[in-house]
Amino acid sequence: VARTTLSELAPVVADPGECLSRVNDLICERNPLDMFVTVFYGVFDPQTGLLTYANAGHNPPRTVLGQRVQTLGETHPVDLALGILPGTAYASYQRSLSPGEILLLYTDGVTEAFNPADEAYAEDRLDSLLASVGHLAPEEVLESLLQDVTRHAAGASQSDDITLAALKWQPATS
Repeated sequence: VARTTLSELAPVVADPGECLSRVNDLICERNPLDMFVTVFYGVFDPQTGLLTYANAGHNPPRTVLGQRVQTLGETHPVDLALGILPGTAYASYQRSLSPGEILLLYTDGVTEAFNPADEAYAEDRLDSLLASVGHLAPEEVLESLLQDVTRHAAGASQSDDITLAALKWQPATS
């Protein structure tokens, strides 16, 4: 329901925060089981490198430039997940990516992947790995991360999905 509602509204509501506010209200109306969903919704302009985004309870993405890893939007709060409270206003933010900078989106199944000793993969390990592979192409960053999470888990059963997406902005040359 969340994906369908977002897909319907995104083409007509340009601002990510406003779009999530409307999606949230519709989900709350159609949610007899009181379920919720976390969403990071971003609109990226490949011509300028500008990312306009809103975050409804999802893990804040990471940005990687060389060995520098940052949490996207670490100076502002993450808004409430969708489907919890009707009338919630979601804020939009903007961040320009630098040439060669990678944007990594991931689910909490990455940082909450546990090994047989019940130790989580965690954000520190994520950031360390990203700092070591930030110079690679996005698909290589994703493959390196997935391999590292798998090594860390060492066969332990996982309780959550692992979903990854990355983009690396390179301005067009004329």
